[in-house]
Amino acid sequence: MKKIVYFLLSLMTCACFMLGASACDQGLSVLPDNDATGGQGDGTGGDNNSDDKGEETPKIALNKPVITLNGNLASWKAIENAVGYVYKIGEDGAEQITMDLVLVLTHGQTLYVKAMGDNVSYQDSDWSAAVTYEAIKLATPTMSLNKNLAKWSGLVGAISYVYKINDGEEQRATNVFVALRDGDTISVKAIGDGTLYLDSDWSEKQTFHAEYLSAPIITLDGNVARWTKVENAVGYVYEIDGEERETSELSVALVDGQSIKVKALGDNVVYKDGGWSNEETFYLTQLSAPIITLDGNVVSWEEVENAVGYVYEIDGEERETSELSVALVDGQSIRVKALGDNVVYKDGGWSNEETFYLTKLATPMLTLDGNVVSWEEVENAVGYVYEIDGEEREASELSVALVDGQSIRVKAIGDNVVYKDGGWSGEIIFAADVLSAPIVTLDGNVARWTEVENAIGYVYEIDGEERETRELSVALTDGQSIRVKAIGDNVVYKDGGWSNEETFYLTKLATPTLTLDGNVARWEEVENAIGYVYEIDGEERETRELSVALVDGQSVKVKAIGDNVVYKDGGWSNEVTYIALTLDKPQVRLVKNVVRWVVDERATKYEYKIGINGVIQTIEGDSIELAHGETAYIRAVGDGLLFKTSAWSMGLTYSATKLAMPKVTWEGNVAVWTEHSFATGYVYKIGENGEEIVATGNGVALTNGQTLYVKAVGDGVFYLDSEWRTVTYTAQKLVPPKPKTVEGVCSWTAVTGAVAYEYQIDGGQVQQTENTSVALSAYCTLKIRAIGDGEIYTSSDWYTYVYDAPTKLEVVGVHLNVATGVVAWDGKSVEGVEKYVYKIGADGAETDGGISGKVTLIEGEVVYIKAIGDGAEYLDSDWYALQYSKSGNGFEGYV
Repeated sequence: MKKIVYFLLSLMTCACFMLGASACDQGLSVLPDNDATGGQGDGTGGDNNSDDKGEETPKIALNKPVITLNGNLASWKAIENAVGYVYKIGEDGAEQITMDLVLVLTHGQTLYVKAMGDNVSYQDSDWSAAVTYEAIKLATPTMSLNKNLAKWSGLVGAISYVYKINDGEEQRATNVFVALRDGDTISVKAIGDGTLYLDSDWSEKQTFHAEYLSAPIITLDGNVARWTKVENAVGYVYEIDGEERETSELSVALVDGQSIKVKALGDNVVYKDGGWSNEETFYLTQLSAPIITLDGNVVSWEEVENAVGYVYEIDGEERETSELSVALVDGQSIRVKALGDNVVYKDGGWSNEETFYLTKLATPMLTLDGNVVSWEEVENAVGYVYEIDGEEREASELSVALVDGQSIRVKAIGDNVVYKDGGWSGEIIFAADVLSAPIVTLDGNVARWTEVENAIGYVYEIDGEERETRELSVALTDGQSIRVKAIGDNVVYKDGGWSNEETFYLTKLATPTLTLDGNVARWEEVENAIGYVYEIDGEERETRELSVALVDGQSVKVKAIGDNVVYKDGGWSNEVTYIALTLDKPQVRLVKNVVRWVVDERATKYEYKIGINGVIQTIEGDSIELAHGETAYIRAVGDGLLFKTSAWSMGLTYSATKLAMPKVTWEGNVAVWTEHSFATGYVYKIGENGEEIVATGNGVALTNGQTLYVKAVGDGVFYLDSEWRTVTYTAQKLVPPKPKTVEGVCSWTAVTGAVAYEYQIDGGQVQQTENTSVALSAYCTLKIRAIGDGEIYTSSDWYTYVYDAPTKLEVVGVHLNVATGVVAWDGKSVEGVEKYVYKIGADGAETDGGISGKVTLIEGEVVYIKAIGDGAEYLDSDWYALQYSKSGNGFEGYV
């Protein structure tokens, strides 16, 4: 019991320290030291046998803190039994109390700290060793120049930088570089945060001097002055004949006699203008003189390098040309000079002179081949003239055809440009030959004869009449006779004599034999026939085919037709008759809504009708689809030749399946139906006479009392619509709120679906709120209910809640086993206890002990236990302390 008293004193002393000495003077007294049994004594103030009666227990001095610095953060470890700490900044600084173990210092501050005792068992420690915080001075930035850019490296701890140009005003740098102008001097320093880092010193000054550009070097390329590119130049100035001009190019064109020099332009930031280049002067170059040569009447010359054209002189007259040749006429003389561009080159001198004279052509040599006189081509001749029987004519070829007895001579014609006419050739005379007689043979009705060499055609005589032809054959008719003679050109060859005579007679064709293949009458081809005549039902028709199709009951016979050139018609064949077959009626079956049958390859198509008296329709497939309730009849249609149409099949009727009604479940006020795998959709209506609506989902929200009608929609082919499923929605009744009160505020958990709450206090006026709490005074009766929206939810029943002052719990059911040190508790049967919490020692961490539990102590340990209520009707208990002592002398009770 003595230890718990000291514990209370310690807490009170701490409180006094925090509130001030006057508070302790008014209400704090020191309790007497009772005996170890915890008894109250005999009223005399204690044990009469005690030797130290009335003596004060000595206080223990706390250890002094040891301060460590981490940057500007001063910290120290907790001192055992300290109730707080006193610190001061500077030896004479004001003392201040803190419960923390850390302080933030600024540059130059010196800190002293001591631990606070409870003034009961422990007294304050000595002051700690003094610790002074010195901020770090930033290093001086190292600056370098890159052209006109002054740059420095960023420093850790620097929050910014300032710089001065030419010792002017300080300026804040936005980057770690500054652009300078020619002659600018700069220095920079780093700026610290004033806490961890101090500003640096100014850096060494750096001065920027712009560079002079180098001078270009000029070279001449023809009339173009070119110069080397100067690195870092922004352009150039060139001077021609004392006049300066700017350019961004690296070349300029000059005219004859011009001089030039150039200098590079700087940006006037990093680079200054360079010096003048070397000077160059341009002079035109004279072209060389051409050398002309004569080829026939054409004078030509080699191209003069760099010439833009030429001037030639003929008979004292000058003319310009871009060609490398000129044509002359007989006796003309010529000389040539090259023309310069007057930019780089000037005109050259005159060439050598040449004169042209015409050349006489050679005399042609004539040869005779048949009646044709020909001659070899005379080199350089442009044509020829020939003379026949004293008359001159121009020749278009290198040959001329003569007639019997004619004579000819020829001479070559010059172009009168390079060549003049040659002399007359020797004379040649031509005499014609007589043709031979042909030999005639018969090939069928065609009379053919041998070709006669050199004949230009033939005359043939049939039945005393003569006709001309260029062919080697002619067709004859029955009984005709023919003879032939060759016709000469009457130039080289004369007509020949008559051939032998031949006569032609027609041959009769063979008779066909008929066979019957289905409805087709066929016969073998008759050699040399050009066609056939067949007779059906007394009517004759011509054909080139070897067959004819018959219809039911028809008879036919055939004969071969000759060409009446070589062959005449044959005799009539045997006669055949065709009888057609009737098709089998289709064997039908029903697969779902499709009527199917096996196709008879002999049928051309199928016909069907819906209903015994339905309209007959045509189909070329092997199936038809039926609608609900339709009956189909099918028949095979013959070709009308081999096969007749079948009888109607048996009738097949299709009935679609009616869908089952949807199953409906509720999700709140939403009626949800299960989807039918064969349904194409759903239709619903609200109320029996409501408008039918196509559902976009599988659920509909209803309000109180509404009746839903819903049905599954079939595809109209395999499935029919279901019957209506009806369900009625009755709004859900809300559960009443269950309030509880904490510190005079009555609150409850929001009721799902409630739009508001109605409440009545002690029978007063009914009020409404959307909140979930209401303020109550002690000792009152609250009636409350949740209000629904009237459509999905209806209001709850009233709930009556009686509010009385809350009861403070006590710790009960706690038991200490002295033998084992086990402290156990059980609050299952204690009204209002929700759980227990405990801690080992007054400063121990709180632990959840549950509604029942236990903890094992060691000798001298104290467990603190507290009962936890709901905060409304039951408040938490005070701490209940229990010390374990194997001798049973430990203490127990509320603290």
